[in-house]
Amino acid sequence: MDYLRGIIDFHAHILPNIDDGSSSAQESVKMLKIMQNQGVSLVLATPHFYDARTSIEDFLEKRDKSYKLLTKEMERQNVGFPKIKLAAEVHFSYEIVENPKLDLLCAENSRCILIEMPYSTWYDWMYEGIEIIKSRNLIPVLVHLERYADFSDGIRQIEKILELDVYVQINADSFMKRKSLKVIDKLFKMNKVHLIGSDAHDALIRPPRIHRAEKKIINKYGKKAWSQIQQNAFELLNL
Repeated sequence: MDYLRGIIDFHAHILPNIDDGSSSAQESVKMLKIMQNQGVSLVLATPHFYDARTSIEDFLEKRDKSYKLLTKEMERQNVGFPKIKLAAEVHFSYEIVENPKLDLLCAENSRCILIEMPYSTWYDWMYEGIEIIKSRNLIPVLVHLERYADFSDGIRQIEKILELDVYVQINADSFMKRKSLKVIDKLFKMNKVHLIGSDAHDALIRPPRIHRAEKKIINKYGKKAWSQIQQNAFELLNL
């Protein structure tokens, strides 16, 4: 029930020593304290997964060790909130679409899988790959979709992939960037902003700032829009 009273941060690199996010358990705890002060009650831990660099099994083992390291530090500092659910930010590739163990990368206790699309041209097989993922009874969430508008033909690619009926996660920091605001506004008008994540990587340079997104969304699109985003997260995670 705690989740109902707070924000769900759907994308954060909170786990220590696993990717380009937090560099230590102490740094992670600092990030969690910032999140708590911003009203976050649950955060999805989403370390990067690259199929070309490691196996799913090795990744999960490394993630588990990182999570245990963090929970030990949380206990030492008597920090129990926000709660953490394990997930992954899965780099999209031809190989990952067909990987029989892809479901192991879903957010904990859900069928929801966070997909990071390539920062390049999206070819037809990529759109087909998303459909294959859906056919496996998985729910693709495209992370920080607004970022791709900066690339050549990015707007067209975004519009095309939205035809596939996928969930879209927007980064909180993008609400502070003028270029991104135009894309975000378009997505809101299309009712295609489903989830919000801080995409925080540390406590200083890329800290959690989800409270700023909350304020901007409520001011421009209303409390109902913000409530719906939180409800989407609640339902996708089977809370």
